[in-house]
Amino acid sequence: MEHYAIYKNMGERKAAYPYLLNVLHPAASGFGNTVMVPLVPLARMTTSPPKKLCPLLKVQHKHYVLMTHIPGGIPPQEIGDQVRQLDGEIYEVKNAFDFLLNGI
Repeated sequence: MEHYAIYKNMGERKAAYPYLLNVLHPAASGFGNTVMVPLVPLARMTTSPPKKLCPLLKVQHKHYVLMTHIPGGIPPQEIGDQVRQLDGEIYEVKNAFDFLLNGI
């Protein structure tokens, strides 16, 4: 599974979180579940998300909010096909985790 790649969510919560971002480094894999961060369609947000914590990512021509503050261990059967690989947005995602974990 590709690091910093977005996958379809095949789990029970796929209506709320249609996509998942894999943030687990391959060196830490092999324990069954994969650490993923859900993405929510920007159109569903009722308030403006904090950009530093929840960066916007584009998936199939639509904007999604990365819910950095709610990562989870996802079993392989709930992870669908890869939709895209992050490029320049990797730095925004890393900065969001720095803010979440270190306040910077």
